[in-house]
Amino acid sequence: MGYGNTGAGASEDASGYAMPDIEDLEANHDPLRLAPGKLRAKYALDKAASGLLFVALLPLFAVVAAAILIEGPFSRESRGPVFVSQERLSAGRPFRMLKFRTYYLSDDEFLKHYEDTTFFINNRRQTRVDRMLRKHYLDELPQLVNVLAGQMSLVGPRPWPAKQYRETLERGYIGKRLLRGGIYGPVQSTKGVTVKNRLGLDDALVAEYARRSALGIVLVDLRILLDSVRVIVRGDGL
Repeated sequence: MGYGNTGAGASEDASGYAMPDIEDLEANHDPLRLAPGKLRAKYALDKAASGLLFVALLPLFAVVAAAILIEGPFSRESRGPVFVSQERLSAGRPFRMLKFRTYYLSDDEFLKHYEDTTFFINNRRQTRVDRMLRKHYLDELPQLVNVLAGQMSLVGPRPWPAKQYRETLERGYIGKRLLRGGIYGPVQSTKGVTVKNRLGLDDALVAEYARRSALGIVLVDLRILLDSVRVIVRGDGL
């Protein structure tokens, strides 16, 4: 699935995604900010769909929570809360992103130098239930609450902690600044596909949104969600 041609300055990655010229995006004065109404339908549908999904998936929430808690009596290191959160930035705004806990809290003191990065969560020893959860992205399900709160979107660039967010902007990539962070996005939907520049996928999504109508944006999201479902079913999350 490609996001279409983004103009004369665009180049196409081997995966089929059209990579926009970053200077062209900046020269267009952040097109999405000039037409914020185009995103209203997207974010309204996000909340409606997230509410339905949250209710439908409550039994799965209960099963995952039980699996995390049941491990505690068998391993002291496994004990801890069902949910964890980390401060992330979504379209430049800080919020606490929720996850199911899939790691040992005892590693905190050894990973302080990673505290303001995704590595603080990703580079940890995993609990026994972790592999199944992360493989199928089940640890991300609590972020439906973030979407309901208007902090995230179902589809968008993955929200990063402040340090990595700033580094991304300094390198010239603006996608994370223009769109709400997503539970799923172009990076997740291309797991298992060769992509030369994954950071550029967020900007490719911005360029695709900018040239489409409000309905067109929703259709792009549906395509990405379908691709993400395939990734989830295959278990490509790790």
